[in-house]
Amino acid sequence: MSELLNPKRITLHSGDEQYIYDFDEITIEQLNSAVVLFNQYGEMLSSPPKNIEQTITGGMIDLPIRALAYVVTRATEDGEPSEFRREGVSATLKFLRSMKSKEYKKVQEIKSDFFSRVGIVDVESMLQFKPMLAAAGLMTSAQITPQHVHASNASANSSDSTDSTTATNTDGE
Repeated sequence: MSELLNPKRITLHSGDEQYIYDFDEITIEQLNSAVVLFNQYGEMLSSPPKNIEQTITGGMIDLPIRALAYVVTRATEDGEPSEFRREGVSATLKFLRSMKSKEYKKVQEIKSDFFSRVGIVDVESMLQFKPMLAAAGLMTSAQITPQHVHASNASANSSDSTDSTTATNTDGE
C-alpha cells in the first residue's frame, strides 16, 4: 500500500537532537506497537474517564506520545533514520516530551500519514468533525461517537487483512 502513496520523511527537532519519521523505513514491530497503542487510545476515548485524575493516571494523556515513539527513530550523522531498538523507546519518549510547540504541526502530519497508510481512523479528528458532519446531515450527532468510529476501525482493519492476504496470494508469495 505504501508504494501507492508519496513517500514522506519528516524530521523532528529538539535542541541538537533530530528524529525521523519515514513510514517506508519502519519495521513491522514498530508498526504493530504503534497500531496497538493508537487503538488503545481510541478505546479510551470511547469510554472517557469521569474526572481529570483518571485521565492522567489512566494513561490517556500519554498514549499518543508513546505510540509516536514507536514510529520515529533518532537520525544518524548522515541524516538517515537509525535502526529501531525497543530499548531506545524511553530515550525517544524523552525527546518527544521535550519538543517545543513549533513541532506540533509535524507531529500531526506524522499521525495523519501513519493513520492513512495503516488504515486507522483518527478518532480525535473524527470527533472534531462531529458538528460539521451533523450540520451537513451526513450523520446525526448521536451516530458520531468514539464507539462508532472505533467500530468502523475494526471493520476496516478486518477487511484490509483479507485484502492483503488476497493480494499476497496473487503475487505468488
